[in-house]
Amino acid sequence: MTREISLLDTSGKPLPFDGRMLMNAQATAWQGFALEVRAMSGDGENPACYNPHPLIGLCVRGHVKGAMTRGRRQHPFESNAGGIFIFEQGYEVERATWTGELAETIVLEIRPEALRSLMPEGDGELHLQTHLSTTDATLSALVIAMRDEVERGCSSGRLHAQGLSMALASYLRNRYGATGNTRRPRGRLSQNDLRRVYDWVMQHLSEDFGIDELAAELHLSAVHFTRLFRASTGATPYRYVMEQRVRHALSLLRGNQSLAEIAQAVGFSSQAHFTQVFRQLVGTTPARARRG
Repeated sequence: MTREISLLDTSGKPLPFDGRMLMNAQATAWQGFALEVRAMSGDGENPACYNPHPLIGLCVRGHVKGAMTRGRRQHPFESNAGGIFIFEQGYEVERATWTGELAETIVLEIRPEALRSLMPEGDGELHLQTHLSTTDATLSALVIAMRDEVERGCSSGRLHAQGLSMALASYLRNRYGATGNTRRPRGRLSQNDLRRVYDWVMQHLSEDFGIDELAAELHLSAVHFTRLFRASTGATPYRYVMEQRVRHALSLLRGNQSLAEIAQAVGFSSQAHFTQVFRQLVGTTPARARRG
């Protein structure tokens, strides 16, 4: 029986993924990481569960949004075509809900036995940072190349499959490795740190969060994080967040939402605060920017 990628419930029993299986690489001659292509439609929900191994998901066609509950916090996510989800090993949620139409999504599971066979010098573990919906052209290209090879009947052979898998593992370790696996320049944040900050801010843009929560993402104190962030970017965390909010607001101004709705969507406490910050950074008001 072909083994499918699955989550585990709190008792350790498999909890299959929702959606219709379009392709399972393990039913072919594929010699790389476990790979499945699935389609999902409508609403879904998972009870408390976790992934026993690192997972990568790429939305190829469609759109999905939802939320994951961990402790007292909800972590919303939303992704369109090109969006990537990266889950560290053992990422546990108390509840996950989603809605959308995913015509095609590729899921990869990096199992320790596969990693050890490809990289025997390692311990079979790949320690990643979780990212709920990011984009990465290089990672997308690797995942799609793996899918394409399976669709061609693995015609390029074992060497190609293993080469793609090793390239993927190396890229993930260098780009998304857990903090313990990446070196932070003295007195500054690494590019990996800055990417994590950007991803976290964009995921929580509509929320009223503090510097302490942002710093906690990098396991730093608020004071230390602020000093390193300013040394790395030349801006304070507050100004950086305001710039991201205004940048996202500029794209929303092209739509039909009211200014009050846009202000709320990008995390401003009021339309007046939105207008004040927008004028400071852009040099005009949101209303004038929309007209002009």
